[in-house]
Amino acid sequence: MRPRHELRPEQHSHYTGLLILLFDCRENSAMTALHPQYVVDENQTPQAVILPVAEWEQVVEDLEELDDIRAFDLAKAGPQETIPFEQAVREIEEGSSE
Repeated sequence: MRPRHELRPEQHSHYTGLLILLFDCRENSAMTALHPQYVVDENQTPQAVILPVAEWEQVVEDLEELDDIRAFDLAKAGPQETIPFEQAVREIEEGSSE
């Protein structure tokens, strides 16, 4: 995994613990370049990050996808109960008629 935004060495001490790096978890995918602007206080301590709307929407989409992947992984890690396909269809149809 590669971080989407690299910090320059001189920035590390200023941003440690304040910046969450987003990692691209998909193999060979095109990553969106992020162009953050930092809001700092009078001591030059970062307080917020501003992103263009399109970049923010991509971040949200990526986080939602990551959440789906984690939910899938969690479901697969648990005990697996199998039922016949016909039974699954019947249960789905019965549930949708309620």
